[in-house]
Amino acid sequence: MKTAGWFVAILAVLVAAGCGGGPDPDEQVRVKVVTTENLNFYDGSAHSVDVYFYKIEDPAAFEAAKQDALLVEGEAVPGGAALERRAIAPDKSALWNVGKTGHERYTHIGVLVDFKEPEGVARMVHEWDDELKLRIDARAILAFTEND
Repeated sequence: MKTAGWFVAILAVLVAAGCGGGPDPDEQVRVKVVTTENLNFYDGSAHSVDVYFYKIEDPAAFEAAKQDALLVEGEAVPGGAALERRAIAPDKSALWNVGKTGHERYTHIGVLVDFKEPEGVARMVHEWDDELKLRIDARAILAFTEND
């Protein structure tokens, strides 16, 4: 009986060690987002935006897709698949981890910012990397590097 008790204890430790690590860092892209104070400016004030992330295998199809086909979560989209949606307010910065599962097939990350008023979106496609830095202005997404 003592052997069975030790076996159960060792098994519990091994399972806990395997489950507690969180997402694999190799399957994540760190996205640093900075917004300006005039983000999504209309009716005399700035407003929050939704930021959509996609895993892309065909950048041209993604770029050519109609806006309505891209404003989804967790579904297939032209050129790839939707990953997730986040929201950010004006004059803020955030550091998000975005999953890149299947990055062998999906060679790029797509980003779309949904400006609510007047209706419109800004989008970009970037090759997979460990880190992506974005500056979201009044109506545009600008990728930037450490030197900016």
